[in-house]
Amino acid sequence: MILNDKYVIFLHKRYLKNKKLVKSIENKGVIIIEFNKYIENIKKKVLRNQPTLLFDNNIYPSANLLYIHLVNDNYYNYINFNQKYIDFYQDILFITSVKLGAKKIHYVCEHINTTITKQYNITEVNIKDYFKGTHTFEINKLSLLKYTEGDLNLKNFIYKRQSLKMLKLEYNIQNENINELIFSILLILLDFNIINNFEKYSNTILKYNYNIEFYTDVELNESTELTDIDNYIIEKNKYIKEIKEINKYLDKEETDMMLEISNIADTNDVIKLDNEIIKNQMSDIYSEIEYNNNNINKLKDDLSEEKITMINYDIQVNHILLIINKLKDRCSELSHNINENNNNINKNMKTISDLYDKIKIMKIEKKKELDLLNGKLYDIYQLIEDTKIEYN
Repeated sequence: MILNDKYVIFLHKRYLKNKKLVKSIENKGVIIIEFNKYIENIKKKVLRNQPTLLFDNNIYPSANLLYIHLVNDNYYNYINFNQKYIDFYQDILFITSVKLGAKKIHYVCEHINTTITKQYNITEVNIKDYFKGTHTFEINKLSLLKYTEGDLNLKNFIYKRQSLKMLKLEYNIQNENINELIFSILLILLDFNIINNFEKYSNTILKYNYNIEFYTDVELNESTELTDIDNYIIEKNKYIKEIKEINKYLDKEETDMMLEISNIADTNDVIKLDNEIIKNQMSDIYSEIEYNNNNINKLKDDLSEEKITMINYDIQVNHILLIINKLKDRCSELSHNINENNNNINKNMKTISDLYDKIKIMKIEKKKELDLLNGKLYDIYQLIEDTKIEYN
């Protein structure tokens, strides 16, 4: 399941009615998807065991958050995307290099941190930090294994190593600068009151330059005791990283949803208070209606006692009846407001129930993932220990 769109944002239905908002976002090349409708669709897919897209490694996206496509079904929010981009393509490079017989990888990383602040309608852009560091690590001799081809640069890299047998190669990975797009989307969300505030946005442009040294064919053909252990350790670290990410995600998502539940509950309390105020207003109106009905009865008594003429009676009674009808209309209006408020309370209660269900489903799904990963991690630890014993 692939959207085939690089930039995606999920908004609630009420925002999609604003054509100016929709046009402003779509003009930036961002596709808008109705949040609640998508969530309901995903729940159905989960029940049918159908594949879904992943947003920050989770099947459920967050509303009002810009997501950027990385690869296949994987999207990441704008805060995490740059680092995920580097991590992914660096992993591909390292795995490919190792399988091609890499001996040593030396790389220089350049980090340019850009901070954008918005205060009192004044926007300031400040490249506040520049970090440049170098790293080197050795790779134990590994046999040349079958690799998976990547993009054009990676194919050229593979060709130079495999066909030309080059012992030293250079490779660059750099994420694109999307600060302008992200900042413009944040401003749009702020202008239309979709997000409450925006004080600062920071992003890091990452550029990595790699110099890779390879073993010779003679060295590659030599037996190596640590090859299997090295592979197991790489796999072990991968599982540990995935487990940490899942636990971090669970903590964040549950906190966010519980905060949303709390806010909705507070909204219901405000609506209930409004209902009490309306009921007090209606009680006052009923008292006023009763007072006017009593006046009509008094006029009847005055008429029977010939204290007033029929003409005066008709004039005063008609005037009072007009007042009573207006009061009744006002009561009907207030009663309608109470019904609307009660409908909103019920809708909010349904939303709260759905959020609790979402938390429950999320925990069940993530527990399955964690159980599977912990099982694999246990097996890897056993393989490492068994391999060490075998080598000893």
